Amino acid sequence: MESLSQAPWKPDQAILEEDIRLCSPDDPMVKTLTIHRNSHVAHTEAKNIIAKRNPHKTYPLTFVDFEALLAHAKAILNRYSSQFTAMTHETKIIGHDDYQFIFKCVEEKIQRDEEEIERIEEEVKALDRVKHGDVPREQREKQWRNP
Repeated sequence: MESLSQAPWKPDQAILEEDIRLCSPDDPMVKTLTIHRNSHVAHTEAKNIIAKRNPHKTYPLTFVDFEALLAHAKAILNRYSSQFTAMTHETKIIGHDDYQFIFKCVEEKIQRDEEEIERIEEEVKALDRVKHGDVPREQREKQWRNP
């Protein structure tokens, strides 16, 4: 809390103006997002249906655009949230990638099991050679079946 008392309470005017611009239709990606929201996502405009217009073709919005918009929003939110409430926000939940740890553990267990199976097979072959010499197993099995 000591840092809050030392931090300036008035945002930098140039940064504030840039943040406002990045959140307004003056920003091309925000304008495109607003068009999508107003004509396709939240509302379906009758004039687009009648004219068979697809806003995705006229105003393309890619996954990269969405990521950029979200990154801007997160940066702006955290800038003012940290300045005024000493809190920041994350867009991922804790443990969002836990499944990757589980897959890694399963893969490691499979690898250890395969190595153990190889080790046991080698031991069996060594014991087999000690007991039967260099006579191949197939030949011994043939002798055993046909005495």
